Amino acid sequence: MIHSEIIINEEYPGINPMQFGYENCAPSHAFGPAVRSHWLLHYVVSGSGIFRREGAEYRVDPGDFFVIPPFLETYYEADAAQPWRYIWVGFTSNIQLPKAFEKPVIRCAGAGKIFEDMRRCANMQNGKTAFLASRIWELLALILDEGKKENSYIEKALHFIQAEYMTDISVAQLAERLNLDRCYFSTLFTR
Repeated sequence: MIHSEIIINEEYPGINPMQFGYENCAPSHAFGPAVRSHWLLHYVVSGSGIFRREGAEYRVDPGDFFVIPPFLETYYEADAAQPWRYIWVGFTSNIQLPKAFEKPVIRCAGAGKIFEDMRRCANMQNGKTAFLASRIWELLALILDEGKKENSYIEKALHFIQAEYMTDISVAQLAERLNLDRCYFSTLFTR
């Protein structure tokens, strides 16, 4: 069973949704090789399959989503025994997307909730495109946040140092401001 929503191209700057849908795939369901003019993300809810991009093949399981960049040939196929159930969203973008989007397959805690929430757009008449844009932005924020756990402490410390360089700053004060153990912070900063 396939369900696809009609998305009006609102030409939003930044992130502009182009398509949305979900499918319970038939065994060995395949798509491609194909090239698209926009980004396309497929979140796997259940089942498994393979995804091919740039000459490499990847196994995709529940909790993963595979990334199809614009103008890049891809192919994907559901497993014969346990076919996919997935949710997809396609969009154009004129912004720099997170580096994680260079990876063919991404696993990000919390992404499933965002993709599942996108399904609510089926009940909307006029706000469907804006709603999907907001969920894509939420997904980008989640991916950015997940990729910066340790580095964010260092970035915060550097911002604090730049803002307070004229005062007498100690490592202990920095660690305290970041709610970290002084030794742990010192190790992170040294790295």
